[in-house]
Amino acid sequence: MDFNPDTSSPTTVVSLDTSLTSYKIPISAIALWPAPNFENPVRRHWLNPIAFCLFLFTTLVLGARLWARITRQAGAFGGDDVFIIFAWIAGALFTALALYAITWGGFDRHVWDIPSNQAVSTGFVAWSAEALFLTSTCLTKVSILLFYRRIMERSYSRTIQWAIYVAIASTVIYFFAFFTILVFACTPVDSAWKSMNLLYRKPYHCVNRREMDALAGVFSVVSDAYALAIPQIVISKLQMQRKQKVVLYCIFSSGLIVVAAGIARTYWMVQLHYSAQRDLTWVGFYMLTYGFIEMCFSIICASIPALKGFFSIFYKEPYSKSSKQTQSRKYDLERRRKAET
Repeated sequence: MDFNPDTSSPTTVVSLDTSLTSYKIPISAIALWPAPNFENPVRRHWLNPIAFCLFLFTTLVLGARLWARITRQAGAFGGDDVFIIFAWIAGALFTALALYAITWGGFDRHVWDIPSNQAVSTGFVAWSAEALFLTSTCLTKVSILLFYRRIMERSYSRTIQWAIYVAIASTVIYFFAFFTILVFACTPVDSAWKSMNLLYRKPYHCVNRREMDALAGVFSVVSDAYALAIPQIVISKLQMQRKQKVVLYCIFSSGLIVVAAGIARTYWMVQLHYSAQRDLTWVGFYMLTYGFIEMCFSIICASIPALKGFFSIFYKEPYSKSSKQTQSRKYDLERRRKAET
């Protein structure tokens, strides 16, 4: 019987070009798989503590940002804060799924070491994590761009404002386009994860996502770089001391971490479709790793500008005390001078 999702005829002859699962794994790649090791497979769990600590740090940074906004220490609470909250919620769900995927979902081992009865749940976790990652990162990008619009609305050229609007519109279109592709890439929809079981027999059809996944990764990186370039252009035109400019450049250049993580994630996404053995879970582990870094640092970088207002709370009182002491000394000196005269 031919297990190719593009054909449901039981009389079709199986060939090495026949593809299985929604990821179009050719039988020629499966033929390269070694014998499965269900009892003692090679496993990787090192990402779990890193992911937990990094997301906890992300949550603390976001909490500091929101506190500074609510107390008006770093501007008023606005639409950019609403978007970043929903981005964090999607990111929290993505983190939970990533930890589950690595601990129990099979992403800690090679794909051939996953029992067939576990393959479906592994596929569903991967599909859900991809949707949550797309949602979180796009919401964060919109939040960052809304923040730019907020601080530049009255102070800078209409060219910069239009550049921000174009970036927001492009991000929204990108989200709906690739979310739709993700949901409807397979017919029926549930075959996207059920077909991960190589024994799945029901007829289904999935589009080849090889080019679309690469395009999604490239567009994500380009949009990150675009959002990173906007404040750099604005800072270069500001009339201020060089030291102040350097500080601003450093603050907004922190987004380079996000761009680098996006490039690494895109590389592994391409490997998902082009590697010789098509080891989905082993490659997927690296996608989770760099995707997690990209998601967390996107939220962190989006919150950095508000942290100045948060930390100023801890320095305000000592500053005011020294200021009062200075004024008191000046007042005493004036009294002495008047008394002497």
